[in-house]
Amino acid sequence: MTPTGQPQANEDTELTKAIKLLTSGWIFNGTDVQIIGHHFYGRVPYLTKNELENYLEQTDTWLKEII
Repeated sequence: MTPTGQPQANEDTELTKAIKLLTSGWIFNGTDVQIIGHHFYGRVPYLTKNELENYLEQTDTWLKEII
């Protein structure tokens, strides 16, 4: 899960491509970390408390699905 200050993007943008390259191609490359997928949360610095709590609930649901 990656929080960003950019608008929510459900498709590949230059920003999401760069983040995927940095995390999957560099930071986690050579480790035993398995990349399952990428979820991007946009506009994080500008969201209300309720919107942020919704992001956390979504994250909790996704984590429970993979555990």
